[in-house]
Amino acid sequence: MAESNPNPSLKLSSVALNGLNYVPWSRAVTLSLGGKRKLGYTNGNSVCPDSKYPKYEDWIANDQLVRSWILNSMDPHIAEIFTFSNSSKELWDSISELYGSNNNSARIFELKCEIVVAEQGDKTFSEHLGYLKKLWDELNMYRPFTADPIVLQQRVEEDKIFSLLSNLKPEYENLRSNILMAPKLHSFSIVCQTIQREETRKKTMNANVKVTSEKLESHALVAEKNDRNEKYGKSNRNKGKRESYHCDHCGKNGHTKDRCWDLYPHLKTGPDKNKKDHAAVADTSISMNQLSHLLQQISKSMSSEISQTTSTNVSGNLQAYLTSSCNTNSWIIDSGATYHMNNNPSLVHDFIPINHKHEVSIANGATVPVSGNGKIKFFPQSSTSKVFVVPSFPVQLLSVGKITNSLNYDVIFSPSSVIF
Repeated sequence: MAESNPNPSLKLSSVALNGLNYVPWSRAVTLSLGGKRKLGYTNGNSVCPDSKYPKYEDWIANDQLVRSWILNSMDPHIAEIFTFSNSSKELWDSISELYGSNNNSARIFELKCEIVVAEQGDKTFSEHLGYLKKLWDELNMYRPFTADPIVLQQRVEEDKIFSLLSNLKPEYENLRSNILMAPKLHSFSIVCQTIQREETRKKTMNANVKVTSEKLESHALVAEKNDRNEKYGKSNRNKGKRESYHCDHCGKNGHTKDRCWDLYPHLKTGPDKNKKDHAAVADTSISMNQLSHLLQQISKSMSSEISQTTSTNVSGNLQAYLTSSCNTNSWIIDSGATYHMNNNPSLVHDFIPINHKHEVSIANGATVPVSGNGKIKFFPQSSTSKVFVVPSFPVQLLSVGKITNSLNYDVIFSPSSVIF
């Protein structure tokens, strides 16, 4: 029987599902549905009757009501992913598949960091205690009490990994995210090996950039030297040629009668002419030095940019951050990514959910599920581009190869900007 006076706008949980809090959210929703005797619509115990039976319409009404409650208990951009689910069970299974099977290491790491840095500030003691208790309770939900020695040993190793990752330099932020967002947290030794390889890669790339800088500077100095030699050689050749001339008027060598200063005083250049010549040579020398310095500065900037790159999707070669903030709406330009990827369906147009299982690979070799695809316009005067929606991905990813092929654009990277 359909519920009397149903309220479709009801929320089953005070905390909305945001993609990172599936465990506490699902527990709150399950308790709420159980209290309303509607849990069978999500776990499959309540089966849809045949359409010819009188209870068919009541069952459909209750199922749609449960779906409405669950969707109301999510963040809007998460709810958009599951809007077209055909039943409450299909909706619940899709949510569980997308978020329930995820590795919770990232959230556990975040909770531990929040607990360590929590300060009372302007809050009363009761408010501060309530805030800490909320964090402790959520942490206990991910890590319930156990006496199993194997589980306890595993948690000890996880805590070592969390301690190590929390002390890494800011330049390892992307690597830290990739380690924590993997489907399964690797062992401490493998994490150490991964960090060591990344450090070696950064040193190698910095060394290559340094060699390139030295070559550019060397080429600039050679060009300056050749330019000076050519000018001095030409000057000496002209000087030898002038000395072969003889003036019939004054009897001096170095000029002819038609260029004699005694007959034509206005041809006399004087000391000012020599000063101007010297000034021109000095300007040329400064210009070449400035060029060499400029090339060196560009190379240093390139080194700084490249040192912050990370391999994403199919071992990308270069990243340029559109913003330096740790914002999930930030776009990363990656020359090695195969597809555009987005974690927020509200940023795309014509979103189409993918009902079948579809996954893409990320930097650490793991695969993440794709919930759908849509279209997005990167530039005002360009056509739209197809983008995969991957809610569990921490950033928005712009594929250089995809955008240059589809829009026929060229991309220029500089130390402070990216030009399309």
